[in-house]
Amino acid sequence: MALRYLALFLLLRLLGAEERWDPLYGWIYVPHARNVGKELDSFIEPGNCKGPVLVLFVKNDAIRAAVLRSFEDAAQEIAGLACLGIVHCDDQPAVCAKQNVRKTPSVMLYPTGNRAARLYRGRLSEEGFTAAVAQMIGFNDRTVHLTHRSLSEFLTGRTRPIKVLLFSRRPRTPVIFKDPKEPRGSTFPKALSSDAELWPHMEFGFIPEEVDNARNPLLDAYNIETVPQVTVQYGPDLSTKQTYASTDITYPALKEWLLARRAEFWLGSPLWQETTPEEPEALLDDTPDSNYEVLAPGTKGCPTDLEIKSVSECQTALKELGMDVDPRWVSNYPELPSKCSVRESPSAEHPERMHFNSFVGGAGRQDLSPVCKRPGAATSASSAAASAASTLSAAMRGAEVQEIDISSLPQQLQNMLQNLDLNSAAEIDLDDLMRKLAGNLATKSKPRAEVKVNAEPKATSTAAKQQYVKLPVGANGCPMGSEILTFDECRQAILSLGLKPDPYWTSSYEGLPRHCSLRERPGEGIGLERMHFNTANRGSGRDDLAPICRKGQTPSIEATSSKSKSQQRQPEKKKGSVASETSPVIQELNIMSQQRLLNRDKFYYLVYMTKGGLTNADESMLLDVKDHFQQRLDERGVLMDFLWLDLSIERQLKILLDPPALPSAMVLRGGGQPKFVLAHHREEDEEAVGVKEEDIILLVNKVLGDEARFQRLNAKKLEMAWTKRGPGG
Repeated sequence: MALRYLALFLLLRLLGAEERWDPLYGWIYVPHARNVGKELDSFIEPGNCKGPVLVLFVKNDAIRAAVLRSFEDAAQEIAGLACLGIVHCDDQPAVCAKQNVRKTPSVMLYPTGNRAARLYRGRLSEEGFTAAVAQMIGFNDRTVHLTHRSLSEFLTGRTRPIKVLLFSRRPRTPVIFKDPKEPRGSTFPKALSSDAELWPHMEFGFIPEEVDNARNPLLDAYNIETVPQVTVQYGPDLSTKQTYASTDITYPALKEWLLARRAEFWLGSPLWQETTPEEPEALLDDTPDSNYEVLAPGTKGCPTDLEIKSVSECQTALKELGMDVDPRWVSNYPELPSKCSVRESPSAEHPERMHFNSFVGGAGRQDLSPVCKRPGAATSASSAAASAASTLSAAMRGAEVQEIDISSLPQQLQNMLQNLDLNSAAEIDLDDLMRKLAGNLATKSKPRAEVKVNAEPKATSTAAKQQYVKLPVGANGCPMGSEILTFDECRQAILSLGLKPDPYWTSSYEGLPRHCSLRERPGEGIGLERMHFNTANRGSGRDDLAPICRKGQTPSIEATSSKSKSQQRQPEKKKGSVASETSPVIQELNIMSQQRLLNRDKFYYLVYMTKGGLTNADESMLLDVKDHFQQRLDERGVLMDFLWLDLSIERQLKILLDPPALPSAMVLRGGGQPKFVLAHHREEDEEAVGVKEEDIILLVNKVLGDEARFQRLNAKKLEMAWTKRGPGG
């Protein structure tokens, strides 16, 4: 036995493990990053590691210890998923020179397969290193992100009765809990949530420490004082709850502990007995649960008369079918099914679920299933309404009752009555109810063609109050201040002008007028879409499209036309000149605009900071960055505006923000508790230089990847820091 322990000790030392004292288990050995030195070529050779490889190059400088500690922590967390190595450039200068390492500390990433190695540009922290591994592997997050609302459903689910809960300071699931997407034939080790010995019995839930910048109340419900923490229990039975006591939160250690818990829970919980659900009582009729259906993957689209025509109805259909909507994709693309479709099995590369494609005549794709109106849904609704009417009549026949309590009716009937135009009172007049029900029945029983003709959508009251105007065909777009900025307002504006918006087109393309425009005479040669909503930052007129603008803020058509002609005659400004102040696309942030722009919660602002005005080249660069990220921002529902700030005027702000050099950039979170993160500045001759386009792209990528570390701004100091300006600005 002693020889066996000695052999195990030597093997762990040989594999690069370190000795550490654990209060529960005594001296234990945990994996850590390996000092590779001259063996770097062998270490990074394909096939020697089952996962990706990270190599840290360091010298004996002031920050070496902190970076090494973070790298070691990352190595412990992702043990078994990736290989991490260290090269000390003071000892091995030739190795570092061969890898073209000019600055330390730096990290090189070596992905699996034939993908090229690249320099890691994120934060030199444990979170940054593990996030880099997750991106190279490509994970599917199979854990359930839990909230107060979803916790009960999660605990009572019987498919996998053993419930594992991870409480973490991170906003997203750590790597060891996720399911790596592995190539066919790969022997890459599975993470906990998909381990073959665990997942048939266990379901994994994730609870972050903070929700909306406040402590998550679920931590108090489970008496969690410090994170990370892992607990396991059988279903909702709290008497079976056990907490992982070791500080060794690594893949092998957690798996061993969970396997032991699985053995304990083999017979289940005596307090959580299996119950046979009662058969629900049939109500009214056998109407199907949904008015929608999902077609087979790869189908081109729905029959024309069964198409879902709007984004909002597509969302409603998916929710009614019990499917997730977010993240969503809305655009105009010929190689996807037309109108509404859904991806039932998202991936890291294609995470979007709901798709709404306004292109007419799309194509099928194997990962997308069209969602259509169910044939006969209107007839079924008519039958249900008729049945409801007869049920109510039978219930009230001979009774001297003029009012009925809605809550006393069966749930299916309550849901049906909610679709009628009734007031929100709990009790309603029975005669009024019968009239509404009869009218609804008459409408739904009309022939399809008649309903289509008479049911032309009307503009809402908001749009009716706002006056709109259609500019001449070929105009570049609306004058500043009169643009229609949302898809919904564009649609309502067209309806208020007595014009038809459908079918519509929405995307980002610089060859069309910006924002809202209309094609009055669609055709096969030029396009069938009528309404166009263009989210591009720049646009241009087209001879088949007329911009739609707000009338109250729009100059006369003649003035607009003459202004467009005069602008066309003006010579183009030289690159580097200050952008025109009459029509800036990127707005300036100053004392007059800051309250209007920054006082919006949940808004992000990319602020470009200059020493002087914004040049045409600067503006063009910022618009390119915005175009680069617009689709990702839309898909994730992130609201981000692009602004610029002159720090040669705003000197107090320069002191407050302290950028290393100018120009600089930051992402600012608005609202009552502002916070910001600066872009990383590269150095030349040991001095920081101004940011370029690639530095701003890196900054936004960090924000979208939850890798950016925001600093809080004192709201009062920010408010007092703005420089007062005279009437001329």
